[in-house]
Amino acid sequence: MAETTLRSRLSAGWERAEGALTRIVLLAVFVVGLIAQFVKPVGDALQGKVYISAALLSLVGFALYSEVRRLNSAQERQREEQERNRETTRDLAAAVRALTEQQAAASAQIDSEHIPEELRRALCSGNDIKLATMAFTGENFSQPLKRLLGALSPDADRTVHLRVLLPDFTQPMGYPGRVRPDGTIYDAPAFRAFLMGRICEYKADLEGMAGRMSNRGQGTLTVAYRVLPLPPRQKVYLLNEDQVIEGTYDKFELRPDVYSTDGSTDLLLDIIGHEEPLSRWHRDAGPQAREKIRYCRSRYEHDWKRAVPLELAWSVGPVPASGTTSSPASGTTSSPASGTTSSPASGTTSSQSPQPPTA
Repeated sequence: MAETTLRSRLSAGWERAEGALTRIVLLAVFVVGLIAQFVKPVGDALQGKVYISAALLSLVGFALYSEVRRLNSAQERQREEQERNRETTRDLAAAVRALTEQQAAASAQIDSEHIPEELRRALCSGNDIKLATMAFTGENFSQPLKRLLGALSPDADRTVHLRVLLPDFTQPMGYPGRVRPDGTIYDAPAFRAFLMGRICEYKADLEGMAGRMSNRGQGTLTVAYRVLPLPPRQKVYLLNEDQVIEGTYDKFELRPDVYSTDGSTDLLLDIIGHEEPLSRWHRDAGPQAREKIRYCRSRYEHDWKRAVPLELAWSVGPVPASGTTSSPASGTTSSPASGTTSSPASGTTSSQSPQPPTA
């Protein structure tokens, strides 16, 4: 490093000295020639001195040659620098394009209608299948799975683990909720009870598939539902170890509250999630997708450990053999076939004709 610095300093010093020396010599030649023109003794003395003239001309030629070389070297360095800049620009543009393509491929947009197809692919991916979701009611997870599990080919070695993480609907909520004429939002206990009944039905449907799969030789099925006091803002699907689909509940719907029996005309504020696009992350899409999957799985596992089994949180008993579902919080039953649900808030029966929110 020191040798290179010393060499650079000597080279720079010689360039400065060479330029000064050349100017001095050229100036001396000019002065001598001018004097020889007007001072006859000097002119006579120089007359016929061919060697001196040739030496001076050689010196001038050398100076000119050195300067031309210096200019050529400077131009060559400039061309090389421009070429390096162009290559750097091309490399940077290629990197930006690659990053853009990678980001686009890492997070593909899909609609909620594609969830059943993604679940089907995950079920057919091997013998050790792990599917999980965090959602509002889990309807878009449980109902397609019920059909897909029944259509699986026989495979006694197959194991399917299902986990569903939901909000705790025993706790008062702002949304879903009711809305007064002045815009105030407050809890809707009757609607929460309706949602709890539907969720228990979804859970019973999946648990019923465990016995059917065992009898048909389709494999082993485990179903776990847990609840956590969290706002229903985000939906997440974890499909095995290689894929995550996520979205948000960011749309609301105001409609008549047919669940409450207090005679109020306050509207129901419901959450709508089936219209929103979902982001799909697959580990084969690159490091960004893999980091996103790692983060989502870590966050889900953290919430799952804090959550409480639905049976304990809602005091839900086993599903009767007749197919009726125990109503949480009241111990009454609701018949899926009749389409009515007992309201734990009022003890009366409310119709299930309104469509439940899609999770």
